[in-house]
Amino acid sequence: MNESDESTYIADEILKNVKNGRKLSDHAILYRMNAQSRNLEIMLTKMGISHRIIGGHRFFDRKEIKDIISYFAIINNPADNVRLQRIINVPKRAIGDTMVGNIMEIATGLGMSAFEVCERADEFQKTSRSASKLMGFASMIRAFQKCLEEKMPLTDLLQEILEKTKYLDYLNEDPETYEDRVNNIKELSSMFVKYQEESDDPQLSEFLEDVALISDIDSYNEDEDSVVLMTLHSAKGLEFPIVFIPGMEEGIFPGSQAMYSEEELEEERRLAYVGITRAK
Repeated sequence: MNESDESTYIADEILKNVKNGRKLSDHAILYRMNAQSRNLEIMLTKMGISHRIIGGHRFFDRKEIKDIISYFAIINNPADNVRLQRIINVPKRAIGDTMVGNIMEIATGLGMSAFEVCERADEFQKTSRSASKLMGFASMIRAFQKCLEEKMPLTDLLQEILEKTKYLDYLNEDPETYEDRVNNIKELSSMFVKYQEESDDPQLSEFLEDVALISDIDSYNEDEDSVVLMTLHSAKGLEFPIVFIPGMEEGIFPGSQAMYSEEELEEERRLAYVGITRAK
């Protein structure tokens, strides 16, 4: 019925085959877009099936996902200095490495968090010239916290973050990867929706713990017998005994753009043929 059922089915089939003597590495999962890997990764991890992604980052290792999760982590806990350093100048706010160094130096010297230094940037000589930018950043984070306190759903808060930081404009600086990255953010949004539906009392801190858990379990050994995940484009020239192609439905594969152009639809057909013929 949905991508979650599909992931469960694939994981069950793989386990059944392994029980009957197949290797994990006999299986490949090929998808149209990188964003589709998230549900598969989570399900394979849950079921203890070793897997690796070829030609792309795992979902939670992708830059845009790390950025957005860092924003949520700071909203949840402003004292998280590591995450703060990641996003203080993303998108660009003219807060350079030297200034970040100054902030960390003051924070360490006074036993404060880097966020507190940003909030009081006009009080310190080393941060005074960027005080308005730093204090602006801190007050934006405080405004996000207020949204959360007022019980704004996480999906809406995500939209608020994208809007206030102009994050999508920032992604659009690289038009080639723009669509892929926006799809990943949409995927994160649908993850929030699912989390809110499944939890009686959805808490941001709990969600972040789950993300940390999935990311930790993800550290795997490249050489071990594992299921391979990759896009159909990356699979050209390879062959596997067993191939799964999830998301074969209008709007995903073929993609929604392809519906209006016979030429693009033809390209999607060729890609489908590539996928199907990867299976021995």
